[in-house]
Amino acid sequence: MNKLSEIGKVYIVGAGPGNPQLLTLKGQGCLTQANSVFYDALVDERILSYAPLDAQKIYVGKRGGRPSQSQEEINELMIKYAQEGHCVVRLKGGDPFVFGRGAEEGIALQNAKIPFEIVPGVSAAMGVTAAAGIPLTHRGLASAAVIVTGHEDPDKDTSDVEWPKLAKIDATLVIFMGIQKIKTICDLLIQEGKDPNTPAAVIQSGTTSTQRNVFGQLSDLSRLATDSAIKSPALIIVGPAVSIQQHLRFDIKYPLHGRRIMITRPREQAFDLAQELIDFGADVYNVPMIKLISPSDLSPIKQAISKLTTYDWLLFTSANGVIFFFKHLNSQDLDARALNNIKIVTIGPATSKAVSKFGLITDLEAKQSNQEGIVAAFESLSVTNARILFPSSDLGRSHVAEALGQRGAIVDQVVAYKNIPPTESELILPSPLKTGLMDWIIFTSPSTIQNMFKIVPQDLRKKIFATANIACMGPTTGETAITHGLTVDVVPQNHKPHSLVQSLCNFESSK
Repeated sequence: MNKLSEIGKVYIVGAGPGNPQLLTLKGQGCLTQANSVFYDALVDERILSYAPLDAQKIYVGKRGGRPSQSQEEINELMIKYAQEGHCVVRLKGGDPFVFGRGAEEGIALQNAKIPFEIVPGVSAAMGVTAAAGIPLTHRGLASAAVIVTGHEDPDKDTSDVEWPKLAKIDATLVIFMGIQKIKTICDLLIQEGKDPNTPAAVIQSGTTSTQRNVFGQLSDLSRLATDSAIKSPALIIVGPAVSIQQHLRFDIKYPLHGRRIMITRPREQAFDLAQELIDFGADVYNVPMIKLISPSDLSPIKQAISKLTTYDWLLFTSANGVIFFFKHLNSQDLDARALNNIKIVTIGPATSKAVSKFGLITDLEAKQSNQEGIVAAFESLSVTNARILFPSSDLGRSHVAEALGQRGAIVDQVVAYKNIPPTESELILPSPLKTGLMDWIIFTSPSTIQNMFKIVPQDLRKKIFATANIACMGPTTGETAITHGLTVDVVPQNHKPHSLVQSLCNFESSK
């Protein structure tokens, strides 16, 4: 259990304005240490994946007057879990101290003598306006910005918001939680002296792939927002600085703009692919459909490593095979120097890249990224009596071992890792997947398909596959998808993430 003492600690963390990439590094670091996470409604659920799989994720959000836990109940829960020694992360949208009630929670923790820390986040006031190309301040247009709540009823007799003064102040107004009262707010500002022609905007779901922008003048902003069916969460921005947004818009419509794409491989292995998809405008969801662990019986791989000097070739058919082989090698107090007399053959460029990370160069690389490609790569070489070590998964195909064995090679295929489905508690299905709104699902290996059919209920699978396009990393994975009754839309020529992304872009551009 992660704790500094018998009493745990609470981190009140700002999750940012919506886009999960805007979570701070400090916030991410806190999540990786958490035993318990209390999160709000506006927190993107993908951020929860940074917390350990066994961490408790407890929803305490409040939305639109729906039944929810009171602030006092949330405070009591945090205190209770911290007193039990938990590392608690209180995850809040935006910044905890900007209409986030973070100060109230901090005071409650202080009174209970619970150690706590405030981790700032990117406030919607800064993040959402920037995403819409609206500067809060700009020389000659606005030298100040005022952040105010629109949740109060502007017509009530007493108000903490002095709308008459705000109407006269020369500043950019950023109004939180005001969409339900937008007409009243706009009318009151004009009534109190604000120029009806003042540039104004409403931004819904800012910084996310579903961001919607409405620009106009203060006098017609309410009508424009209603006509566009703008809903919460949304910010209202009023002031001359809104007028230059057309010169600062950077939401270029990339080929994958707004496309929701799910990757099924483990997060640490999906980073390059995910980042490139994001660079082309995609909204990426990482939902690992496989879990890789060492085999319970390590004697076969240990025995193979003990006689490394007897092998001529070391064969890898995946980056995972490389990673686990070197893990077992290191566990025997050995490193890459133990392979100085062995040649290395790989299934393709991604696997060769994994080999290079251990300071080694691939001697032979298959041109076709499957086991048949490896067999073809050996065609011009004599393998009679050649000894080949093949570390694979427990689900690894034996085609290459059989084919090379028929040519006189001695192939020792040993299990280096097991490929198992994630447990139900480890599998976090994102909302777009559960509601049938995922545009693409990328399968990176046959087992990601097999496991999805094992884990995800049939009725949900039907909803998912009725609307989602399917992309497969390599022909073997594509064939597995077809045998499961799926229509495969994209299979790149090789296993490089860039090739897959380009194939997706070409597909979308041709629609």
